[in-house]
Amino acid sequence: MTTKIQCWSCLKESPQAIKCSVCGVLQPLKRENAFSYLGVPISFDLVEQEFEKNFLDLQAIVHPDRYGGAHPLEKYYASEHSSFANAAYQILKNPIERARAILEIHGVSCDSKLNPELLIQAMERRETLESMISTEELRGMLEEMKSNASDLKQKIKIKFSQHQFNEISGYLDEFTYLSKAISEAEQLLEKKA
Repeated sequence: MTTKIQCWSCLKESPQAIKCSVCGVLQPLKRENAFSYLGVPISFDLVEQEFEKNFLDLQAIVHPDRYGGAHPLEKYYASEHSSFANAAYQILKNPIERARAILEIHGVSCDSKLNPELLIQAMERRETLESMISTEELRGMLEEMKSNASDLKQKIKIKFSQHQFNEISGYLDEFTYLSKAISEAEQLLEKKA
């Protein structure tokens, strides 16, 4: 059963959509999750090209530049849709944010509980990175961290496929720390180059 809405412009009933099927005017933003809004399945294991195409197609419809001469309300809706599409795209593009979004959809809290062991590991890793003099050492550590991140991402993917949502939060915290360390190592490597 398709939900119908009344268009704010022509006042005709139309299936719930971004644009009115009768007059073609942009409709108010219906808040939904990033996956639904960009028309992809709720899955941790997404291919960026899948949702990027949907994002670009959607932006071609809702981008505010297309509504320069439109009614002020339609301009406002275009701005809302475009902002929401950008936010949804950023969520899906980032594996950590994508995982958090899925957990939220399933009602699982992903409030980070400060894990002292992870914090100590992160601090030690940062000290080690900062003390490295040779570019080769730094590259080696970076590759090791990337490999660890890939392993963690695979564990998260498996936990999602097994619907073990409550176990994912700890992996996400570790993945977050590791991602930050990778970013710091890449910045250090750039400085040394």
